[in-house]
Amino acid sequence: MTPGLAPGPLAAQVESITLAEFLSMMSFLRGCSRIAAVLVTILIVAPGFERATRAAPSCAYPRCPLPNYTRGDVLTTSKSVVCNRSTKVVRNVPPALKQQIFAEYHINAPQFVAFEDLVQPGAPLNGARLMVENELAESHIDPNAPGSPGPSGAQYEIDHFIPLELGGSNDPENLWPQSYVIPWGAHVKDALENKLHRMVCAGQISLTNAQAAIKTNWLQAYDKYVAGGG
Repeated sequence: MTPGLAPGPLAAQVESITLAEFLSMMSFLRGCSRIAAVLVTILIVAPGFERATRAAPSCAYPRCPLPNYTRGDVLTTSKSVVCNRSTKVVRNVPPALKQQIFAEYHINAPQFVAFEDLVQPGAPLNGARLMVENELAESHIDPNAPGSPGPSGAQYEIDHFIPLELGGSNDPENLWPQSYVIPWGAHVKDALENKLHRMVCAGQISLTNAQAAIKTNWLQAYDKYVAGGG
């Protein structure tokens, strides 16, 4: 009888297990622990691996502007200004300037319609509706997929590299022709701009850091603040 084990059914069962059976049981338990360890590793590592394989590509033209032409320019670094002023107040990119920017980038007679050209001067915008639509768009964008054309089938927009909603200016050095239809195109950058604007106004990031994130590498900023949840 096993020392210290009182007589009874359990003792009889223990004594009935042979050494071979005991070793077999231990081997089985070790196998189970290995399987559990593998499963835990998959659960922990796999999401990070997926993010790594879907990381943003390099910030090169046409995903980013050419630095010789578009270095980015800031009109204000005031949080109060960007959170309490409509971009319509400062937006001023006449058609002649748009054509100048297209010419600098050697894009001939592009098809484009700017958003501001579709809005009647002084017409009110439903800000709440636009914010909801923007948030829904952010959650459904696949930056690696080709984008859809812009308004009226536009292939390009003249983009403010540092956006007006984050204090960017109308200076030519802040303007570039951004494609709607390539992966990591205008729709993706718009989603980032909307997210950063909300974060600035909520005090979750400083305006200067948001501007720097766009200027340094807006694709990585998208991965961090939109795809990664900020």
